[in-house]
Amino acid sequence: MNDTWDISHESRAPGKVAPAPWSLTGQGHIILSFGKKKANLRSAEIPTGLIPSYLNLINVSMFVDYQSSPVGPYRELLFIPGFLNFPEVGRHLSITKIYVDSVDSTWNGRRNWGIPKEMASFSLTRNGSEETVTVASKASSFASYRLKPFGPKIPLHLGLVSPYFRTFGELLHQMLYLYTFSGKGRIQLAKFDATPTSFDQERFPDLFDHAVVLALKVTDFQLRFPMSRVIKQVATMENRSPIAAKI
Repeated sequence: MNDTWDISHESRAPGKVAPAPWSLTGQGHIILSFGKKKANLRSAEIPTGLIPSYLNLINVSMFVDYQSSPVGPYRELLFIPGFLNFPEVGRHLSITKIYVDSVDSTWNGRRNWGIPKEMASFSLTRNGSEETVTVASKASSFASYRLKPFGPKIPLHLGLVSPYFRTFGELLHQMLYLYTFSGKGRIQLAKFDATPTSFDQERFPDLFDHAVVLALKVTDFQLRFPMSRVIKQVATMENRSPIAAKI
């Protein structure tokens, strides 16, 4: 598959237009880590206009295997480098790198929430409880790791988590999108394993260079993404480039 388009081109509409809100179910992985600010600035594609405000407290990587959504099943790998200070609305978490294997999810994710999705292909293999995730584009792998859960599964309700940690800001095409997601599921501790050749820093932050402090397996989750609050941004703030989706 080789596909490139600008989301503003109505002639390149997706197979399904799915406005917010969205309800989704599935499972996935959450990896909390500490990475070097210099490395994140190089590989996490933080908008230039927001770099001076970037606060690198903790990094979050997620693999999500959506089993149901308004656009059908799909998978994604994303990276949250920390907090960015957006004009007028303050400091928020932001997804700056994210790959999905669905054209409809890519198009609608950008349209509904300003999430800078790009296309890639995914492989998920299991060996007992251990799961190996591999993500590829342009005919080559650029991210791969193993996760092995252990211990009991603990119920988690995101209503117990402060909205400060569930409200995201996304900058796309001179627009700022703000949204607060909710949901519930079960979490389980896990062991994260990567090798020095697992990540191509040109396309995704190298988690091998990060100090992983917590890895979790999430199962039986139900998520809800509401409509965004959209705010026009000043012209001096860097805009993300048109979407380029290539596998």
